[in-house]
Amino acid sequence: MSLNCNARKTMRCSAGFECEEVQLGEQPLQVWDLQGEPAKGLPRHHYYADMSAVVFFVDSADSDRFEGSARALREILASPRLPASAVLLVLANKQDKPNAHSVDQIQEVLSLDSLSDREWHIAACTATDVTSVQESLGWLGTQVLK
Repeated sequence: MSLNCNARKTMRCSAGFECEEVQLGEQPLQVWDLQGEPAKGLPRHHYYADMSAVVFFVDSADSDRFEGSARALREILASPRLPASAVLLVLANKQDKPNAHSVDQIQEVLSLDSLSDREWHIAACTATDVTSVQESLGWLGTQVLK
């Protein structure tokens, strides 16, 4: 995992998970990659308690996985361990692919308009293009630092 935004260090934080300490302006952030379930250790909901934000990547070029992505996001947001104040940033990744679905389509698939009790934002990105990810992290920074 690498967000390429002035990473200070990358470390293995738990079985199956990685985390990275990054600088977002003056604010240090600890970013956890919770993709998939770990082979050993605690289920991912045990890591939610101190989260200020959820950054959720969606492969916008793989419509076969949309339903699973929507289900995973619903499970994360429904967790009683996730603070109600945690903001949500959805990154519609792989926008450089010819079959990529638009941000509006991803927003509909994930039912983001139904999230009336949480600040959220969705943006197009290409993870290999650092600029598109950093622009979205700018929104995240303003929300987390409120």
